[in-house]
Amino acid sequence: MRSLKLWVSGLSPEAALDKLRPIQQHSVSINAGAPVRGVSTIHQEQAGVFEALKLKKPTQDTQLSLL
Repeated sequence: MRSLKLWVSGLSPEAALDKLRPIQQHSVSINAGAPVRGVSTIHQEQAGVFEALKLKKPTQDTQLSLL
């Protein structure tokens, strides 16, 4: 059923994975300080893939931009 929904929305499973692959978890600490963790920015197109798959978007306290 999920594959059919993706196909109807114009995405193959491979295309869906390609769109989600850039999403990463980040952890940064400076001078042995407490690490700050976050998830890279999820763009609207990527959010649409999560919605088509009926999956929750990955979240943490902070979202970090890759730019």
